[in-house]
Formats: sequence, C-alpha cells, structure tokens
Amino acid sequence: MNRTESLVIMANRVFFGLPLNTIDIYGLAGFIKIDQFKPEYLPGPKTISGSPKSRKDEIFRLAEAYWGVKPQEWLNMENGWLKSSRARSGSQETKGKDQFDDVISAELLIRFIATIAFVDGLDKHNFFGTVLVRRSAISSLNMAISEAILKGQTRIEHFGDKTIYACLKNAGIMIGTGGGKYLPDPETSLPYLFRMLQRDRISPKAYV
Repeated sequence: MNRTESLVIMANRVFFGLPLNTIDIYGLAGFIKIDQFKPEYLPGPKTISGSPKSRKDEIFRLAEAYWGVKPQEWLNMENGWLKSSRARSGSQETKGKDQFDDVISAELLIRFIATIAFVDGLDKHNFFGTVLVRRSAISSLNMAISEAILKGQTRIEHFGDKTIYACLKNAGIMIGTGGGKYLPDPETSLPYLFRMLQRDRISPKAYV
C-alpha cells in the first residue's frame, strides 16, 4: 500500500467516525517531513487569534505557500464539491459559499499542520509525561474535523422533505459551536484534503 492509499483509508476512517490518534499523527508527520519545515512556515498564534480577517489572511498565506492554491481557488473548489453533492443527493438547496470567510478546507489543512508539528515536537522520551497535552492537541483537531464533516453531511442528506440540518435547526439543535464552517461533500472532499498531506505535494520553499 502506498502513501496515497494510506491517506485515503485514513480519511475514510475519519469520515465514518473514527478519530485520529497519536499513531496517525506521527504517520502524517513522516509523510510531510514536518521536522524539515522552516520555522517561518509553521502555523502559529496568528492562525487562531486576532481579527477574523487577519486570522483568515494568515491561514490563506500559509496554504498558498504550501500548496500554491489561492483563496479564490479554495472557494471555487468548495463550491464545486457543494454543487456535485447536491446533484447526487437531489438537494434543492441553492445557497452556496460566496465569501472567503466561508472556506474551511484551507483552515482544516493548516490545523493539521499545526497539530502534526506540535505533537511531533513533544519529547518522545517523555511519552507518558506528555499524554495530556498530546491528547488535548489531537482532540482539538478531531473536534474541528468532525464538526465540519457533520455540518456538511447534514446539509445534503434528507429526513422527509427537509435536510437533516434544517430538521435539527428547526428543533433548536446546534451542531457543534455557533459560527463553524462546513465541509461540502465530506465523503469526497476529505480524502482529497488528506492526499495533500504528502511531502511531494508541498512546495520545496517550506523546507530547509
């Protein structure tokens, strides 16, 4: 089994509800050679703090540096996934993603890189002493992924004549925390994003 196949299998596991674990994160660290990243290309606090615009700008800056994908291309990609998933499901929803703040794919990938770098950088000789902080980092990533998946999936699957998302909303049930973005057609888009987590998919300029 090659690395691309391994990543697709990992993505499918996550889609069907199995969270990433420490072994997965160490495997991803090896796939992207995180120990060879230049410090200036590693995500930092600017990706999660500051104004929404400055945070998003930093995420897009890193994502473009890694994969050469511009903000408009991320937005177009997500709208493509949204359109194809609605066509397959017969969804009558028409509202799409129309602004850069709607983009979640680039943000998820940057969260992957941040978590991989953090966990891989912990003292491996003190494995048991770092359990809590490692678990907290990986759980945070899993929470972000699972929320984006569920919000995307419930927007295209139906219960009766409404999407599951609409049914839950009408019942006053919130998926995750307010304001979170959704990943369109996660069964297709998640494996695509996982496949980007390979050394040969990331720009050489990010490495020493």
